[in-house]
Amino acid sequence: LGKLIRPREQRDVRLSIASVFRRMLASSSEHGGHDGLTLITAVLFVCLSLLAPLLELLCLAAASVAASRAKRLALCAADWCHSFACVEILLLVAAAIVLELQTTIAFNLGDECRPFESIMDDSSLLRLAGLGFAASSECFAASPRFARGGAALL
Repeated sequence: LGKLIRPREQRDVRLSIASVFRRMLASSSEHGGHDGLTLITAVLFVCLSLLAPLLELLCLAAASVAASRAKRLALCAADWCHSFACVEILLLVAAAIVLELQTTIAFNLGDECRPFESIMDDSSLLRLAGLGFAASSECFAASPRFARGGAALL
C-alpha cells in the first residue's frame, strides 16, 4: 500500500542540504512569498549546516600555513565557526533515519494495515482497480540510504 503514496519516479525523497533548502523556499512561496519565518529558517539551515563548517575548514587550512599571530587568529575563527556548525547534528539525524526508519514506521502504523492484508499482495484484484503496480506483501516499506556525496560531510 505504500506504493500508492507516490508514482514510481517520485518515490525517492532527497534529503541533501540543497534539496531541503529548495523545499523550504518552495514552502515559503506557497504562502504567497510572505512566509518570512520559513525563509529565515531556510537561510539559517544553510548557514549552520553548510557555510559554518566550510568557514571552519578554511580557517583551519589557513592556520596550518600561517605565521604564529595569524595562526592564533585563524584558530580562534575556526573555533568560533565550530560553535555554529551543525553538521554533526545533521549527520546524527541522517544516521538515525537510515538505521531506525523501519522501526519507526512499524511502530506508527501498528495494526493499520491488518484489514488490507488479504488484498495487498493480490495483484489480479488490484489490477482490476487499476492499482496492479501497488501489489506488495508489505504495508509500507521505506529503504533509506546515504546517497553519493554523503561521505563528504564527514
